[in-house]
Amino acid sequence: MDYLSLLTMSPDEEKKAALILNSINNIKKSRFFLSKYKLICSYLDNDDGGKRTFEQLKRDGFSIQDRSPIFQKYKDLNEYLSAAFKHSEKAENKKTKGIKL
Repeated sequence: MDYLSLLTMSPDEEKKAALILNSINNIKKSRFFLSKYKLICSYLDNDDGGKRTFEQLKRDGFSIQDRSPIFQKYKDLNEYLSAAFKHSEKAENKKTKGIKL
């Protein structure tokens, strides 16, 4: 779901290679794939597991950028995008109500 949220926010990301883990437990299986890239942009969850995995990849020598500050107040990118849509819907509803005389 987070990858679909990323594509909703930034459609050009679809042109780039992506690795969807589904679980941080799959990180060991992905090391060969990741080693082929000069830079990894990480959208791991803002929980202990996501932070540990990010730090482990850094220690293992991968050039990795943490993109979680984008959604720092939320668990993950999908939760951030959902909240942004709800906020914009509320703002739109206020605009359309208007004043009746």
